[in-house]
Amino acid sequence: TKYEVEALISAEPFDTLLGVQRRLQLLGYYEGPVDEEWGARTDAAVLDFQADNGLDPNGYALEQATMDKITSIFGE
Repeated sequence: TKYEVEALISAEPFDTLLGVQRRLQLLGYYEGPVDEEWGARTDAAVLDFQADNGLDPNGYALEQATMDKITSIFGE
């Protein structure tokens, strides 16, 4: 069976807070609007993602180790 798949949306650029929020949302870590606002929801999502993936839970979403792990999951 063949299926044609068409992306309905494209993710925001990866190296932005919007992009990190979107990817964490797609992974089930971030709830709420993807709004480039750094707040409690973003902090919690980053810390949970880091802890679940064996990273230092330091809350820095744009650090290299965290970005590398998200990239490895999304294949970007």
